[in-house]
Amino acid sequence: MYVEIMTEADAEAYREFVRTMDSASVYHTLDWKEIIQDSYGFEPLYVVAKERDAIVGSLPLFKVSSFFQRAKTGWYSVQSLR
Repeated sequence: MYVEIMTEADAEAYREFVRTMDSASVYHTLDWKEIIQDSYGFEPLYVVAKERDAIVGSLPLFKVSSFFQRAKTGWYSVQSLR
């Protein structure tokens, strides 16, 4: 198993992975990623675990800067899937 940052080439495999996970929610979807990115400008970073080039886990993250405390910037996760 290895871990890497998801690329656009992984998008369809990621969608299929999310569809097959019972614990997945709308917050794990790439549609949600686009909504958050477009609405708030948060920078997405999706980390995926792979075995034999198949996605077997994911950790969706968003880089969030506080509007009120500009010095507070951090990466926040929805919930990892595996």
